[in-house]
Amino acid sequence: MKFMMKQKSWWLLTFSIFAILKLHGQSASECWHTALQNEKDGQYNVALQKFARINYFKPDTLQTLVYLHIGNCETGLGEYYKAINSYDDALLADIHNEHQTEIQIQKLKAEILVHNMRLALLTIKEIDTLKSVNVRDEVLFYEGAIHFYKEEYPDAEKDWLRLVSQDSSKQQRIKVLFRQNKKINRLKPGIAIALSIVLPGAGQIYAGDIKEGINSLLLTGGLFVLGYNTGMVYNVFNAIVAVGPWFLRYYQGGILRAGDIVKAKRAQRHKAIYSKILEALKK
Repeated sequence: MKFMMKQKSWWLLTFSIFAILKLHGQSASECWHTALQNEKDGQYNVALQKFARINYFKPDTLQTLVYLHIGNCETGLGEYYKAINSYDDALLADIHNEHQTEIQIQKLKAEILVHNMRLALLTIKEIDTLKSVNVRDEVLFYEGAIHFYKEEYPDAEKDWLRLVSQDSSKQQRIKVLFRQNKKINRLKPGIAIALSIVLPGAGQIYAGDIKEGINSLLLTGGLFVLGYNTGMVYNVFNAIVAVGPWFLRYYQGGILRAGDIVKAKRAQRHKAIYSKILEALKK
């Protein structure tokens, strides 16, 4: 047992010495620039190892930027919660607030990507938008995106109109798109469900899925006819036992499906409008 512990200690010591020698073999500056290039090339795992190594041996000189770029790599890998924690570490290390705005913007992006809009809105409130026009515009863009995601469309429109306040043609285009977006919500899941209760398939047809509506009508209608004939030939009890469960399954399923189709259609159309708004903002 003692031998195994000694052997483990020896390996840890050897690894530490090797890491120190390797770091000194490549200067901190060279390692830093190599890590930045790895990050730029999308080699996030390689870059993370180098940033972590720099942070371990040179904690005072590059700590804030190291945490920032570690967060960027973690964002690139889709590890958004890890990235948010790294950005928080960067903010704590940035005692002179030299990189505060840049860190906050990157943190905001990670929070949006992980769909934590409550946290993202809190981060927006902390960003000093008076520092520059570029910062203000970037914050307005992301604030609009957050409101759109939360289906707070009037607030999203206000944010994006402010963003293009100097361009009347863009403003007009965005207003038109938001009017189109407002019409999408005329489709109501409740109406689709009510129609399907009265006539199977009607809710799906109302939602625009004609094929699904016809299938639902034919299937439930066929089962109803089968149940009726079974009752006439045999008796009502046999009809209920043999056909009733199948009829109820497809009848109730069609009702729920009608509401889901409306929700999916609305989401799809809102997404299409969102893409058009982004195109308008980029032009």
